[in-house]
Amino acid sequence: MPEDNQDHKPVLHIGYLDSVRGILATIVVIYHFLNWDYHARTKVKIVNFVFNGADAVGFFFVLSGFVLAYKYLALKHEMDIGKFYINRFFRLWPAFFLTVVINALYHVSLHLELSWNTLFEIFILNKHRFWQEAALVRSVPFVYYVPGWTLVIEMIMSLFIPFAVIIGHKNKNYMWWLAGFFALATPGLLGMGAFLTNFVYGALVAAFYTAISGGEFRNTRLYKYRYLILLLGIICYSMRPLEKMFQLGSFYDEFIFGYLGYNVDYFSGFGSLIMLVFIIQSRRIQKVLELGILRFLGKLSYGIYLMHWLVVTWIFNNKGMLFSYFPGEKVAIPCLLVGCIVVTILMALPVYYFVELPFIRLGKRLTGKMRPTVMVQP
Repeated sequence: MPEDNQDHKPVLHIGYLDSVRGILATIVVIYHFLNWDYHARTKVKIVNFVFNGADAVGFFFVLSGFVLAYKYLALKHEMDIGKFYINRFFRLWPAFFLTVVINALYHVSLHLELSWNTLFEIFILNKHRFWQEAALVRSVPFVYYVPGWTLVIEMIMSLFIPFAVIIGHKNKNYMWWLAGFFALATPGLLGMGAFLTNFVYGALVAAFYTAISGGEFRNTRLYKYRYLILLLGIICYSMRPLEKMFQLGSFYDEFIFGYLGYNVDYFSGFGSLIMLVFIIQSRRIQKVLELGILRFLGKLSYGIYLMHWLVVTWIFNNKGMLFSYFPGEKVAIPCLLVGCIVVTILMALPVYYFVELPFIRLGKRLTGKMRPTVMVQP
């Protein structure tokens, strides 16, 4: 954490964190592409240490907890809980619904006869449980848009943020107790304990954002050992690829997982917390993240995450045909990976400009006309 980070007041929008989202979304694309058919290869297991898409999702949850709580805990804005929920719905669901529709149509073209009767059965009669998935109430596994379970987590965990804000307003030091409680008491909680803990980690960072981003943090013992702590965070974040690369022994498998009930998401969430704090403290990293191309990716990050599954699925469903255009696998894989990323970004563009932005604005217009609901004062 460099010394050149100057004290500054919190701003309304932290642009460099958008870039973090864009990088994480791109990592998910690369991860799903490489692990679709090649997950057993040693080279892919090594690459997964960098392109760790499975745990990038956990980092997304920590970021979401931070971003959702930041306005209220760092900037001290009052919160209207009803309006908060409505805006969150319009931010997430319309683009997700479009994604499920597109993936359902592709699923039909692969596995069923594409006809008006089939479409009527899926979208009207709901014979294949389309509406459960589109409404984010289908139990895993999802069928049409397989990563859709993460949006269930996002929606459910968003409901908890106002309660974290209330606690943080009461006394921000209570956030330490809240984070500790969820880290220790939620293993196995409805299958979502780790994800709820990740959101609380993000809210914890939001509560202490001013201290972390300013000079106050440099006067703590943590700052002295910042690089060792960062190394610990990277190791925790990388526990999943470490599991796949090495046998970690009975203590890890039987005591940590079997007896205590922790899964690898608890480790990656804690690692994400450490890395987020490091990014907020480091002006040098922020300067890199403020590059235009990374900000651009950040703007499209949600669309990239939504659209990539269809692109990756299509590529590997047509793998034989696509590979025939290349002299060999060593050329085909990197070329198709680049193509996958480019096509995903191109598909994310209209999603952002014609779905995300209009519905975000619609949500703000609707809440702007509403009377106050339940208010949380700083």
